[in-house]
Amino acid sequence: MANRGSSLDVGLKRQRVYPIIRQTKAQKNSTTGVLGVCFRVRGRYVARWRDADKKQRSKCFHVRDYTSAEEALEAAASHRSRMIQDATKTLEQRAADYLQKQIRQAREENEEERKKWRGGHPRKDGSLMNQWRIIEDGVNVEMRLNDGKTAIFPIEFLAKVLPLRWYLHTYAHTTWTPYVRSCTTLPGEKKQKQVLLHKFLYPEIPEPRDHKDGNGLNNRRDNIRRGDGGLNGRYRNGKAQSNSKTGVLGVSFRIRGNWSAYIAAWNDANGKVQSKTFSVNRFPSRNAALEVAKEYRNRKAQEVIDEIEARVANLPRKRTRQEL
Repeated sequence: MANRGSSLDVGLKRQRVYPIIRQTKAQKNSTTGVLGVCFRVRGRYVARWRDADKKQRSKCFHVRDYTSAEEALEAAASHRSRMIQDATKTLEQRAADYLQKQIRQAREENEEERKKWRGGHPRKDGSLMNQWRIIEDGVNVEMRLNDGKTAIFPIEFLAKVLPLRWYLHTYAHTTWTPYVRSCTTLPGEKKQKQVLLHKFLYPEIPEPRDHKDGNGLNNRRDNIRRGDGGLNGRYRNGKAQSNSKTGVLGVSFRIRGNWSAYIAAWNDANGKVQSKTFSVNRFPSRNAALEVAKEYRNRKAQEVIDEIEARVANLPRKRTRQEL
């Protein structure tokens, strides 16, 4: 069995070995304006690229063999692009085969061996990130992130997830749940973009997607559903701000002279702010008034959730970019 603590998965090398593939524009001093193609004396264009084994390859295209210089340049650029695509497919196939081999080995191991971490991307300090192990009888995979956190996702997506570097994505100055993010080029896109793990794994689920339990690190298939933008933060999994006087989401405390009250506020299904005041003088104690305000706010929030989910269930599915 391969050394799990120090070996680098074959598929992960793609992000480190091919800087020339990841470039999209030629350098400013390029003689042709085409990435990877240069012009040499005696009327020839030279296309350069790296194959799947990291070796430098090149091929000459003489202008005399074509009707014009533009045609020769186009042939060189087309050949280089085709060779890079072949190298990329070869690397992806190697990565998939290697990961499938590791998955088969892990499934055949006993319970103690499965608990060991394997794979991972090397850091500058010599440690490994995104190590993984199989959990729950081979159904899901647990992957290490930064800050001591771990993410969970189905094992069938392992070959799709591991070639990328995944980080913990938090929102500054908020109490929102953290997510898992990476940077990659999605199908149909030309530029790299940040992508969240649950959107990367389940593109067939229409936007917006959310987590049923409010845990952005739990990306099991049965935990991802179609939701409503902002619904989680406002109702399901939102938390009170750090400077809240009550410690209860949607309930604030107001005092004016001898008058004091708890105010329960929520957004209705149309996004408008609604509120109801609970005067402390009408209750035997402040805690009793707070509990009533909290219960009332939660009941109204659940009514809004039910109404919005009924709307979402009847909405047509949003078509993807490839379907348009």
